[in-house]
Amino acid sequence: MFSASLLVLASLPAHALSVAVGFDDARPLEGEVDVPVNVSPVVRASGLTVATEAAPDGEMVLQLVDVDADVPVAVTVSAIGAGLYRVEPEAELAEATEYAIWAAFSEPQENDELMFITAFATGDSLDLDRPTIPLPFAVTQSSHTDEWGDWDLFIVEQVPAVDPVGVLYEVVVE
Repeated sequence: MFSASLLVLASLPAHALSVAVGFDDARPLEGEVDVPVNVSPVVRASGLTVATEAAPDGEMVLQLVDVDADVPVAVTVSAIGAGLYRVEPEAELAEATEYAIWAAFSEPQENDELMFITAFATGDSLDLDRPTIPLPFAVTQSSHTDEWGDWDLFIVEQVPAVDPVGVLYEVVVE
């Protein structure tokens, strides 16, 4: 079993960038049940800055909410790279409880809108298993040019298959 992650290095003119703002992935997945009570959810943001402990004045703030009690949970939000943010609860979550992650504007916006990201329900167990480290086994490259600029694409195949939101690669170009 393997999975492939796509890494894109692009040389784009600034006027060509049109980034959609929002969150395009999260773990636990929407509707997931029996999530361990020691979970630290991870979300992937696109086109925005999230407030973290290191940079508290971001454009948006992530909130973990106990849906059953309708109260926020104390969390620490940290940037872990590549638009990924970890929402780490300060204590274990309650058993058999529904939680949701929302993004709120740190400055008042029109209609004071909140952005729903994901919701999940905890089980009654702890996750004590270490995650499997992905092992890259093949890298292929292709290049092309389009109206957005010059693209160098690297496809990294890895064993075992993993959730893409948790995989980070550092590329050094010399």
